[in-house]
Parts: sequence; C-alpha cells; structure tokens
Amino acid sequence: MKIQIKKRSNSKHVISYLRDGLETYWIEADNFLVLHDLCHFAIETTLGYKTSFWGLIASGINPNVFENKEKRDALELSNEAWYSEHLTNLLLIEFTQGLYDNINEMLEQSLMQQNPSISVIKISSTELTAIRSLFYKLIDNWNAVKDGNYLSLDFTISA
Repeated sequence: MKIQIKKRSNSKHVISYLRDGLETYWIEADNFLVLHDLCHFAIETTLGYKTSFWGLIASGINPNVFENKEKRDALELSNEAWYSEHLTNLLLIEFTQGLYDNINEMLEQSLMQQNPSISVIKISSTELTAIRSLFYKLIDNWNAVKDGNYLSLDFTISA
C-alpha cells in the first residue's frame, strides 16, 4: 500500500491510501493526525506488526472506520493493534514533553487501564531506539515537504 500525505498549509492536509485492488481512499488530517499516523508507521514497520492500524488499512478495512467512535469501538483488535495505539500515544507525548524514564512501565499502565486482560509486552531498548529514530526521520521528512507536495510511504504486509 502506498500512503501519500499532501501538505496544505492553509487547510487540512490530505492522507491518501492507495491499495492494490481496492478503492483509493483519502481523509483530511490536521498536524496532530499526520504525526500520529507517522508514529504508527514507525512502530509497525520497526516491530513488523501486520494487524495494527496500517495493516488493517492495507488489508482492506475502510479508513473511515477510525473516524467513527462506534465503528472503531466495535472492531476486534489484535494485541498488536492495542500495543501500537498505546505506544503511539506515549511516543507523541514524549515528542512534545520529553522522554519517559521508563516507557515500558507507562505502556503497561496505559494498556491495563483500557484492556486489563491483555498480555503485557516490553519494548527492548534497541527496538525503542529504532522506532524513535524512524519517527524523528519521518517528522524531518514531513517538515521538508513544501506546500502542495507529498510525503510518500510504502507499507507492506509480508508473510
């Protein structure tokens, strides 16, 4: 799947999802949503997640499901999706407020508040460094995009 994010400085940006054999879909996105989706990309590609946000989109789920709380809450989410969403939120907080002393502890607390039955994971320091590095690189790439141009990413689900 190709992801194209069009920068529009005087209005919301546009995220397009180009999927082989599926209808192309697009949404308007503010700066926060662009960063949120870039963070998901960094996490999911680094950890090899196939059933989280980008994996769901690539496999055919209509992206508008995530715009509607009732539809979103009705999804049967994999553990990967839970981990990715909570880690994304924590990394976005880090990006704006500074690094956590122990992000795994924060991840566990966040997951337990919303889904107490989920098994807890630990992100290794190597994985966390790789995720942060890719996320910050994607932010730099996005910041370098001129108004009216695109940042293009490829997301693949390999077996």
